[in-house]
Amino acid sequence: MFADSFPDGVLLWLIIVLFFHFFLLFNCCLQLSASSKWKGSS
Repeated sequence: MFADSFPDGVLLWLIIVLFFHFFLLFNCCLQLSASSKWKGSS
């Protein structure tokens, strides 16, 4: 596998960065949907 060419620290950092970006994107989507629902109700 290609993961064998990476040190464990680099692979762990890559996973953390990907997870952090996914969390930010998910949070943005939640805020957008919440704000659109709030605008629609008022």
